[in-house]
Amino acid sequence: MSDQGAPRTEPVVSVIIPALNASTLISEQLTALGAQDAGFQWEVFVVDNVSTDDTRAVVESFRDRLPALSVLECKRRGTSAAHNVGAEAAKDSDLLFCDADDRVDGLVTTPPHRGPRRKASPQ
Repeated sequence: MSDQGAPRTEPVVSVIIPALNASTLISEQLTALGAQDAGFQWEVFVVDNVSTDDTRAVVESFRDRLPALSVLECKRRGTSAAHNVGAEAAKDSDLLFCDADDRVDGLVTTPPHRGPRRKASPQ
């Protein structure tokens, strides 16, 4: 993944993966992500959702292959809560959500359009 860890001059895409007791599943997903060459900068947030297995250790073992990998903790159970923790960590990024038991076959090949962000006005 040639674009990870380089200075951020282009938009950053954040891949958010909630994980609950996913130690036997998440390696395949992280291996697939490590093989990506998207042509733009991106990062990975694995959100540990109070796992009682060695999910965190398995994820940490991928740091050499995914330099822009962050492991976050979410003490409130549930995929939505984990998504929110990941989204908060990636405030100014475009977000892609995956599951720990997915296998990414290819990220988008062009950076997302970054137009001005507008807040909705109350009606």
